[in-house]
Amino acid sequence: MLPAGPRTGESFLLHAPAAPVAIYVNGKEVKPEPGPQPNTWKFGTDQDAEVLIVLKSPPQRDPDKTTLLARRVNDFGCDVLLASHQTAKVSVSAKNEVRSLRTSQHQGPHDFARQQLHAPFVGAADVETTLELVELPAQTEIAVNGLPVKPAGGTWSLTLPANAVRVVTVTRLFAGAVRESGAPIELKWRWVTPTPAATP
Repeated sequence: MLPAGPRTGESFLLHAPAAPVAIYVNGKEVKPEPGPQPNTWKFGTDQDAEVLIVLKSPPQRDPDKTTLLARRVNDFGCDVLLASHQTAKVSVSAKNEVRSLRTSQHQGPHDFARQQLHAPFVGAADVETTLELVELPAQTEIAVNGLPVKPAGGTWSLTLPANAVRVVTVTRLFAGAVRESGAPIELKWRWVTPTPAATP
């Protein structure tokens, strides 16, 4: 998973060992063309577009430390701390049907940067399912495949077709004291599978 951040309307050239699973520009999937060199792919972007690239299919439905990405980013979407180090400190837990991820409390400099969490979810293999985000963290922005969404209240749901991949991004806002941008992000969710209609 590669969140590329805002771009300026030029062609984007991706270097990767294999073709990406999906590329989203402002939440809309785009198909890349072969690049000028081996193992490169190119695609166009809109002015100030948000680009999100899924390099591999997640091996399981729920995100874990092998598939998620935790970052500390500035206003331009650039990392100010090593993302792999931030990801390694994320805790994963489950209680009954509710699962959760929690980033660590940031300590030290870079108070101008914001915590950000990217979590990929995969739909069930043979049925449409609903992902419910519960107890949404306060003072955060939520996006799906790079497209901002505006949940109303503390719960928000997203329907996934069979085998579909959706990346949920949570970014901490600059609220109150600047240092609050380093407060942990806790993302909680559960799956809801529709009950088949009774046969008359």
